[in-house]
Amino acid sequence: LRVRHTIATSVESRRTEPNGLALWFENPLVKLFADDPPGRRTSAALLLARNEREAVAIGLRSSRVLRDVRVRLTPLRGPGGAVLPSPEARRVGMVPVDRASAYYVSRAPSWRRHTPAGPGVTDGWPGEWPDPLPPLRPFDLLARRTESVWFIVRAPKDTPPGVYRGWAEVSARGVPLARLPLVVRVLGFTLPDRPSLRIVYDLRSGPGWVVEGAGEAALR
Repeated sequence: LRVRHTIATSVESRRTEPNGLALWFENPLVKLFADDPPGRRTSAALLLARNEREAVAIGLRSSRVLRDVRVRLTPLRGPGGAVLPSPEARRVGMVPVDRASAYYVSRAPSWRRHTPAGPGVTDGWPGEWPDPLPPLRPFDLLARRTESVWFIVRAPKDTPPGVYRGWAEVSARGVPLARLPLVVRVLGFTLPDRPSLRIVYDLRSGPGWVVEGAGEAALR
């Protein structure tokens, strides 16, 4: 409890430090947009079986421009000095979207591509949308603009089970700015190379959902 309190207090104080950098963990299923405010998750814990991988997302936002920003995970060390492999590092890129989009009703043949002909009817909006995951390289963090990076952590088949600990660290022009703790727990069983779990694909029919030849044979 003392350690958690120290970490939380330290991170909150960093929000008011002269470097102006906010750093936090985010659920990788959540898209971070450029105008999103800083989050509050100051630590993260992953649960992995052997032969499994999992992503952890990190958000960054600064009150001033930071040049040559580098984000890294320190080695994740566990039982008996075991170390997990270096994670795959990705930066979340942005895709410019010039108009809102939605599902549209069309009476065109099913083979013809449906082109939106009316205004968007979803809760989406034009602008920059986070989506691609190019390799992570040093970058400039603009003032009052949220960026996010991903680290994909992997536990090979021969990984000793137990708890592995490391840090997510951020620097700019070689100067350390902030870091957050990451914990990975590796379980004592191994996933197969090829899963055998049956999956149900969501195929629908009706207006706007025409599936040619839908039937038992088409679903095999």
